Amino acid sequence: MGHACVSTINQNLDLQINALQRADGEQVLQETISGSTTQRRELSKLSAQLRHEASIDQLEL
Repeated sequence: MGHACVSTINQNLDLQINALQRADGEQVLQETISGSTTQRRELSKLSAQLRHEASIDQLEL
């Protein structure tokens, strides 16, 4: 499972989605939201589905 996010509609999620899929991301949650926003609905969904011992890897492209 992965999370791809950009901050404007002019940005493209494709690079992030491709990288997550190559890393065996079965499901990729996507959102476009300002970087100054602290409440990210899709990231919250990801966090809620993680097991206790799971980890999140962050990739910046």
